[in-house]
Amino acid sequence: MIKKHIVSIVAISMSVMLPSHGAEVTELPQVRVTGQASELVTPDEMAWSIKVENKGVELAKVAEEHASKVAELLAYLKEQKVDVDKTKTSQMEFGENWQYRDRQKVKEGYVARTSVSFRSSDFSQYKPLWLGLSKLGGVSVQSVNYQLEDREKAETKLKHTAMLDAKERASELAESLGSKIAEPLLIEERNQEFGRASYEVASESPFASSPPAEGASSAAGKLKISSKVYVVFRLVSPAE
Repeated sequence: MIKKHIVSIVAISMSVMLPSHGAEVTELPQVRVTGQASELVTPDEMAWSIKVENKGVELAKVAEEHASKVAELLAYLKEQKVDVDKTKTSQMEFGENWQYRDRQKVKEGYVARTSVSFRSSDFSQYKPLWLGLSKLGGVSVQSVNYQLEDREKAETKLKHTAMLDAKERASELAESLGSKIAEPLLIEERNQEFGRASYEVASESPFASSPPAEGASSAAGKLKISSKVYVVFRLVSPAE
């Protein structure tokens, strides 16, 4: 269920000077409101981040062994029916392996690394993947994050709700003064994180909507998405 909140930053200005045609200045009565909408949603996708790393004395052998380990990992993911189009390798590198021993920088052969990431909407894969990956040499799981596959759709829905929220609040304030709102003069997004809807693990129990399956080793919980807008409406008299 969508929760609507109105931030208390609300002001009514009856004599704000705004430029219109050329050098003319027009006095426009206006009402300013901030509207906000938020929603707790169930994640529908897992985002895995994996690192493949191996070390050795000879660079050629390290590189060859590393290529084999990456190929083995990709073959395993394909065997587990992980979507190839949602799998990506990146940050492939090899070089000298420097370590600090007794406060001195010492070269200990060579190291090769590759990052592999993939997304899956089949949550039943979590435990099998976790256990299977643990059996592959040189492979470590960096993180598993829960997210929405169609994030933009959810954001767009909340922006619309926040706008309606602002309009409703502005109408209530205008009516209290015997006026009504006309067209919007200004619309601004005011989301708190990176100019987009914020995502965070909600404080509610992750099992609030549905209990985890028996033997489950993870719980996706809930994601909180939110949108906030700042809108300025022109005020007019009821007769207009």
